[in-house]
Amino acid sequence: MASQSTPTNNNPTGINQYKDCPKSDNERVEALIRKYHRRGVQNCTLVSELLWKEHGIRMRFVINFDLFLDSLID
Repeated sequence: MASQSTPTNNNPTGINQYKDCPKSDNERVEALIRKYHRRGVQNCTLVSELLWKEHGIRMRFVINFDLFLDSLID
């Protein structure tokens, strides 16, 4: 007999540990990351530091950065 599962809210308080980071669909951040990629900057820690120093954008990479960079090449 199959059990039914109901959706649960894993973050009922709405507190996000990455609250200072831009949304994943932020076009400006994507364009900046593409610019860094064209300049040969592919280290996610360095990209994060450059975004903060040059643009005041705080970013912690929680995505697979290598897959993201591969998608830029296609």
